[in-house]
Amino acid sequence: MGTQFKGIFLRDTLQDKGIEPSVGSIYCSPDIILSKTESQDPASDFGDWNSNYNSALEFGQDNYVYVRCQNTASEQRTGTVHVYWCPVSLSLHPSEWLQNKLQTRAGDDSVTFTSMNPKEKRVADVPFLITPPKNTHVCLVAIATDEEHSRGLLPDTTNVADWVNWVRNHANAAWKNLVVVNTQPDKSYHFVTNITNPDQESLDFQIKTSLQNALQGTTIENEVELAGQSVHHQEVTNPDDSTLDYRIMIPPGTYELDVNITSPENQNLPSDLVIDITASVPGHGEISGVKVQLTDA
Repeated sequence: MGTQFKGIFLRDTLQDKGIEPSVGSIYCSPDIILSKTESQDPASDFGDWNSNYNSALEFGQDNYVYVRCQNTASEQRTGTVHVYWCPVSLSLHPSEWLQNKLQTRAGDDSVTFTSMNPKEKRVADVPFLITPPKNTHVCLVAIATDEEHSRGLLPDTTNVADWVNWVRNHANAAWKNLVVVNTQPDKSYHFVTNITNPDQESLDFQIKTSLQNALQGTTIENEVELAGQSVHHQEVTNPDDSTLDYRIMIPPGTYELDVNITSPENQNLPSDLVIDITASVPGHGEISGVKVQLTDA
């Protein structure tokens, strides 16, 4: 049995009730909301607590990040929320984002939820802004503080499990890897994501790249350079399997994972192709994930 958090609370999933530690996914928070346009009425537009609002990240222009939270304490609380960003990573760690606070249009690095009553749910009136450069995939982390809860001591370079457990055990923290929508890229699509091992020893990572709506015969390639050596994995999809799944020892540090998807026989990639990558460390469960959705828009 867990412990009910009492304070300004950000959910990890729609099912999250504020019990610490949380269960299930930790990188798809429904309370971090991305919008390509600025809302004139955030409380109405994002006020359905049973909905996980999703919007595409638009390269080269302002995108608007709204946060919402609820007060699970038995008394009135005032909360302050900071939102941080970093290039998307399969093993997000505080060292990758702690210096990257988002700001509002007025230049504030936080939003305030004033005098929230017990059980009250609220959407921030003011959004944070983010303008990602082209082909940058983004993760967001939100942390709420109130009269009883500070940010808390973040885990240092200990191990992956420490960071995952920290998020699960802090109901005032939430994490979201954004679904990135990109223009249909003809015959192939390439992007880079990071893998970070903050441990002091090498860890046995399991990396899985899954495709939805792929043509039979599509090639999935992953490549990472470790200790000066290029490590390459490849799989060709068939009617029964559209996944590249392998284990790899990752030394301490941060490494770039190149992902390349190539259609068969000079055909264009499907306009509704979805690329879903997850990383896990056996014994610790899923660490993080990246999802990319293509579109012909």
